[in-house]
Amino acid sequence: MGGLFQSAALVAKIAHSGMTDSSAIESSIYSLFQINADSVEAVYGGLPGVAVGLKIIRDEVAGKKKHNIEVSRYVISLLHLERQLKKHPEMLR
Repeated sequence: MGGLFQSAALVAKIAHSGMTDSSAIESSIYSLFQINADSVEAVYGGLPGVAVGLKIIRDEVAGKKKHNIEVSRYVISLLHLERQLKKHPEMLR
């Protein structure tokens, strides 16, 4: 979930300012090529690689920041697309 929130937040930030956290984007892109990783942490090169996403989740749960509807919509849309894709195993291959 941290990776999902991180990706959504990075997309939103790029869309609004044209810039984002370079280390977070590197970790997110790196994760795309980790097919047979030993752990979830390894997918992102360790916990620091998904720190942005984990912080967003922590802040959302704790109510520390104003809720970001745009990022939440991105996450919900991605989860919906994932469910749709699961219905078509041939596409997953």
